[in-house]
Amino acid sequence: MIVGAILLTAMAVIGRGSLQTYDQVGMSFRAMEARLAEKSTTDLSVTSAAVDITGQFVNVTLLNDGSTRIGTIEDLDVIVSYFTFLGGRSNIWLPFEASGLTANTWSLVTIQNDDHEPGILNPGESAEIVLNLSPGVAVGPSNALVISTEIGAITAASFSRAI
Repeated sequence: MIVGAILLTAMAVIGRGSLQTYDQVGMSFRAMEARLAEKSTTDLSVTSAAVDITGQFVNVTLLNDGSTRIGTIEDLDVIVSYFTFLGGRSNIWLPFEASGLTANTWSLVTIQNDDHEPGILNPGESAEIVLNLSPGVAVGPSNALVISTEIGAITAASFSRAI
């Protein structure tokens, strides 16, 4: 009788643990599906990328042409691959910097038509960002930049510095 009671208790404990594990796995799958759905409705595009006359700053216009808002624009990943005026090639990830004065950072200049939810890049709105590159961009060759949201939506563009 005692052995039977111990076996029943052990089965109840193991069964409860299994049900909790299955519940946690199910919640993980639901969270993953929600994230994938959000990623599929997030779409960014670079509408312009121009290097200033000094070659140090690249002005980029980024359009949110998806249906998901970008609430934390400072969490964007910006990666640049460019030819420097020193003759080399630089591949660099740029962190966000609010002031935009630090070398090898990027900053938000403005969000155009930001009437609804100021500071958030809503669908249909464009953000103007500036990349501060050091050393500066060389004249002539084509360069590339990639921008990614925190959930993995990616856009890429090329840019070059005119004479």
